[in-house]
Amino acid sequence: MGYQAGNACYPTGAAANTATASGQVGTVKETGAGLVVVNVTSVDDTTITYTFTPVAGGTTTTATMAVTPTVCGMLEASDGIELGWMVGGVWIAVSAVLFIARALRGDESVKGAEGYGHA
Repeated sequence: MGYQAGNACYPTGAAANTATASGQVGTVKETGAGLVVVNVTSVDDTTITYTFTPVAGGTTTTATMAVTPTVCGMLEASDGIELGWMVGGVWIAVSAVLFIARALRGDESVKGAEGYGHA
């Protein structure tokens, strides 16, 4: 199965949450108390713990956010193989219908190679 963060899939929820959290490390955010620098102190399957350090100095605050990682919805090789077989099946079905329609009309082209090239 796997979990998605951004444009990539990860084997565990913790790995997906780590990828998500890593995009926030070192960013500067504006809060009601002024500008803060974001850092991550811990990550697991269901939570990310952030610390916010004021740029102007002061007390660092910590917040733990509950996070539910998204199940990976990206296409994989097995999906491509399945789609390929479906397209091939449709081609075969359409060819069979066309062959039957020509045979019912009495079209000479379905009788074999001897009918080709003769006017």
